[in-house]
Amino acid sequence: MTNAVNHFQFPTSVQNPNLPVLRGYRATIADDARTQALFSALDMRLTYAPGGTFDGLVSSVANRKSGSVETLAQAIIGAQPSYDRDGGPNGRGAFRFFTSGDDALTASAPFPVGGDFFKAVVFKSGAVTTNEYLMYSGTDGNRHMLQLGADNSVRMRCGASGSEATAVASFVPDQWTLVIGTWNAATKTAGLSVNGADFVTDSNAGAVVDVATNIISDGSLNDVEVSDIAYGSADLSLPEHADLRAEIEGYARNVLGLTIT
Repeated sequence: MTNAVNHFQFPTSVQNPNLPVLRGYRATIADDARTQALFSALDMRLTYAPGGTFDGLVSSVANRKSGSVETLAQAIIGAQPSYDRDGGPNGRGAFRFFTSGDDALTASAPFPVGGDFFKAVVFKSGAVTTNEYLMYSGTDGNRHMLQLGADNSVRMRCGASGSEATAVASFVPDQWTLVIGTWNAATKTAGLSVNGADFVTDSNAGAVVDVATNIISDGSLNDVEVSDIAYGSADLSLPEHADLRAEIEGYARNVLGLTIT
């Protein structure tokens, strides 16, 4: 069923002082020309049905960008993430992905691999001991991968196996985290920032990214929660895109309640 909720009914913890901020960030992030998509675990943006352990099973998520028809949608019936209406940061919603259900969501539009790009995810995970994919194109070809790995690492991997650029950082388990991954097509450089920290980068002259598929989890996330997903055609590590990076980090800090440096 499609759930209709008054657009101004936010959780009590963010309702009054932050309401103008909530509306402003949606416009300054989603409707920025550099942003292709912004997806959030909000009732009015979801199609979900009763089932699972929480508030339902999600079959589709609508883009928050004005005029866009792009969605994140189930690829296989039954392999749906759960919707936890108030289990996300600051009492907001979250998607919960489980390996036991092969939970996944796939973007209906091509990922912007024609040049520079970014991908940003707000997530919470327990300790990680194996590869888990937050957002990726698959494991074949000239791929793009935002990945959780052993020893609680997060990686931005760009390019084919054996000729990829891989930026690596760490995250703290069981805490809501903002990770921003970037790719610079001219310099063949992958970048990664966790909770507003300086970007760490890695370059590989042989790296190429041209697989435009975009998948969330693909059954690899093991009880990982995700509240917000954004991506678009800009390298947010560059000074000329500092304004959009600041909007994303401000949203994470002021709306979601994350500690951003």
